[in-house]
Amino acid sequence: RDHVGHNAHTSKRLKFKLRNRFVKFGGAMARPVAGYIVPSDAKTYFDWAIAPEATSIIREGLHRLKTTFNTQAVAEYFNAVPFNGGIGFPPGPYCTNKTWSGKMVRRFYRNRVLGGAPGRGFMHSIKHHESGRRIVVKNPGGAVFIECPHLAHLDLAELDTVNEQVGRHNALYRRKKVDGIDPLMRVSRMDSRFPAPRATCWYCGRIYTWGGNGIQDHLMCSGSRDWRCWNSIGIDGPLVMRQIRAAITGHLYKLDGFDDQFRHLVQQAMAGQVDLQARKSKVARDQEALDRKKQNAVAAMAKFGDTPIVEQLLAELEAEELKVHAEQRAIEILSQRKIQMPESIADLRAKLEGQFDHLAEDSREFNDLLRKLIPEFQIYLVRLCDGGHLLPRARVTLAFGALLDDAAVVENLCDLLKGTATIDLFEHCQRAAIRSQAVALTAQGLDQRTIARQLHVTQPAVQDAMALNRRMKQLELMDPCILLAAPPEDYKKLRRHKNLNYRFEPKDGYTPTPL
Repeated sequence: RDHVGHNAHTSKRLKFKLRNRFVKFGGAMARPVAGYIVPSDAKTYFDWAIAPEATSIIREGLHRLKTTFNTQAVAEYFNAVPFNGGIGFPPGPYCTNKTWSGKMVRRFYRNRVLGGAPGRGFMHSIKHHESGRRIVVKNPGGAVFIECPHLAHLDLAELDTVNEQVGRHNALYRRKKVDGIDPLMRVSRMDSRFPAPRATCWYCGRIYTWGGNGIQDHLMCSGSRDWRCWNSIGIDGPLVMRQIRAAITGHLYKLDGFDDQFRHLVQQAMAGQVDLQARKSKVARDQEALDRKKQNAVAAMAKFGDTPIVEQLLAELEAEELKVHAEQRAIEILSQRKIQMPESIADLRAKLEGQFDHLAEDSREFNDLLRKLIPEFQIYLVRLCDGGHLLPRARVTLAFGALLDDAAVVENLCDLLKGTATIDLFEHCQRAAIRSQAVALTAQGLDQRTIARQLHVTQPAVQDAMALNRRMKQLELMDPCILLAAPPEDYKKLRRHKNLNYRFEPKDGYTPTPL
């Protein structure tokens, strides 16, 4: 109690001192933004100076924002305008992104330092009793501002007016409140519904985010929003959840063929027939070999320095060390208590289906369960071989061992319960949905009108299905959908890669895995 009270008192004292220093002397400066010159020995805002050549650009950007309410248009202007003998108005020195985006422009013009009125105290911390930590929220008392006319690129009244107008314009597109409260207030952006934090784009390696193409329940590659990936096709979130649930259940039924092997491993572990002494001897030998390799690596680093070969060797040693430690933990668990495992695949399936039935799809517990079951979720695009829309398909890795607390201590069990599945994140069009049935009925000698009556479709639909089947035979395909490795030129709705800002950039270090 005394420790927490001391910390709280120290925090209040520092905040008061910094606020007082800011109001009296213009101290406690924030990080500089674009358009300002800050000497290395600057202590207060009064030591700052404006960059005169930036004033006209900042004023023109505000004029474009006022007339269009389009921050992205202003960002494109900033990136293309000539400045100091180069192309592009550079962002602030502390910006991670070196080119402007719409979000950066909006933050830039919210800063009242552009009007000569820097502020302090926009946020403050409060106690979050559920976690016991302090979190940062908006200061209900508001910020304090000081007057620094020499820092004004813009008229302060005009800047406030434009911000108010843009705020009213954007209010139509904000998330709707529930009982006057934002449903995601004080919720971490990283705590997103499945599959958003897990699903990744196969082309660029970036994650999928909710709100794809302006639709609340759709997901979209985050790279395409920044014109770094051409895959801008949105996927239906509720449909994805239904397809994932069906894929998990179907894969569990496929595991019935391994039921005898599963039962043998479990019975061997529960009966204590695992040779712990042999495993202990083996892990001890592995630890000794690992120690020798570490000594050799240290000697190589001292002799040759930090070379790429030495770095690769250290990475391999780290991975090997993790395996040895995992085996040591498994042996310790087996020697101390009796493991708890289902006796068969059917019991495991019943356990999972029971959790599916009792958990709501939009609950945190259901999302946590899916994150355990699906460690990898890659989304790519396919298209029917005779043309049509681009369709999302996913390759997921299913790890049913995550359902069992003691799965790691039973050798080879996690590998047995691990598999991959391909999931169509779309509903097939009519010609693709009835193709196999139409082909089978045609082989029986029925004409297209009779087939249409039996399938409750029109005769042109059956004709299209047979044309699709003929196209598959020409291309020697078993699946009517083909993988898209690049944006097709004949698809008029996919034009993000035609934007002047587009530049395909995969995530750093990402390499697509073979499908």
